[in-house]
Amino acid sequence: MRHIVTIAIKEIKQLIRDKRSFIFMLIFPLVLMGVLGTALDNAFNTEKSPVDMDVVYKVDADEELDEAFTGFADEVDDAGIYFQQAKNEKEGKQVVDNGDAAGYVSVDVNGIDLYLRNENTLESNILKSALHSFADSYNTVSEIIRVTPEKADVLTSEMDHDYIQEHAVDSDSSVGSMDYYAIVMTTMFILIGAMFSSGLIADEHTKHTDVRLMIAPITKRSILIGKVTGFVAIFSFFICVLVMFSVFVYQANWG
Repeated sequence: MRHIVTIAIKEIKQLIRDKRSFIFMLIFPLVLMGVLGTALDNAFNTEKSPVDMDVVYKVDADEELDEAFTGFADEVDDAGIYFQQAKNEKEGKQVVDNGDAAGYVSVDVNGIDLYLRNENTLESNILKSALHSFADSYNTVSEIIRVTPEKADVLTSEMDHDYIQEHAVDSDSSVGSMDYYAIVMTTMFILIGAMFSSGLIADEHTKHTDVRLMIAPITKRSILIGKVTGFVAIFSFFICVLVMFSVFVYQANWG
């Protein structure tokens, strides 16, 4: 046991005296964590809408439908869909063809016509889903009002709702970029330490000190355990510094 402790202390002193490597192993993960956590912050921003598109529209219908669709157009602004009224169908389609809008919507008593530049995009699918939601809600309410006109006021007020709803589990404590890279960099650093530890004996051979260890009255098992113990001790110090720095300086949430 005494030999193991002696070799472990020797390993710790040897690593500390190599100041260049010591400082590099201490500073490198901290800097990389800060750079990645800051540069990729927008990739973890859950408050931003997944889409951001402009849509032009034209309504040729009665006042009731015009008012309902205008209210719908105002509501979906929060979802990243911005409706702008076009003067006529030709102008609306031209705006889409020029790439200045994701689609053109024509609303009349016969239904809703949607003109898209590219039908197979995420924005197009979201826009179609939103329009389907509006059409289903409006048709349902209109049919009920036709059968029971006395419920018109109640049903009209109930039509005011979000057509695109977003739900998240525990959104207030969602993972940010700094939280993510604090864990990733610490894990990577542990794996780097495991890789370096595999070369402990080979390092003795490079420094031509392996022969002196072999002829010393110490078992090979004690030599290996002592070297690994010393390396684990110094690397545990690095990891503790890394975790504490990420918590108190970068404000990372480890859960």
